[in-house]
Amino acid sequence: MNNTITLNKIYPSFHPSGEGINWDKNITDDFTFIEWWESVKAMDDEFSELLYNGFPIAKNIIQAPQIVRDFTKEPVKLGSSYRTPRWEMHRGRSTKGDHPKGKGVDINGKNVVETLITAINTKNELYRKLRSIGINAFGVYDWGFHLGTRIEKPTGEIYFWDQRKKKE
Repeated sequence: MNNTITLNKIYPSFHPSGEGINWDKNITDDFTFIEWWESVKAMDDEFSELLYNGFPIAKNIIQAPQIVRDFTKEPVKLGSSYRTPRWEMHRGRSTKGDHPKGKGVDINGKNVVETLITAINTKNELYRKLRSIGINAFGVYDWGFHLGTRIEKPTGEIYFWDQRKKKE
């Protein structure tokens, strides 16, 4: 298993013509800078610094939604990626989670939840690809799925949680 996680920063690139930020620049085959930028959660006064200095995202977190997209052959939407510690505190959440470390992404899309639950239960090709890049945290919610990287358990088991509302 790949336990080495490299934190990258995603920086904007600029149009060669000098016309400003190239928001449509591809970060992966199917995900652009604007999609990653719109998934960042921060306080209003933090955005310009994040745009200027880049925002931290682990390399495998950048790869994970693309792997899901390639497997499903359906569009995948980025919900939330990097969240600043101030944002998390403002929302009443811990700053120790995956997102403030740049090691988590929330995704959704057609059949994403069902596809990832099947992958986990059957340990299919999608599961093996995600695990091979170090994804070991899987959380399912009514709105979609969380993928993350955490400290490896001694047993090698994944972190899994299901926070969907129970249907009555």
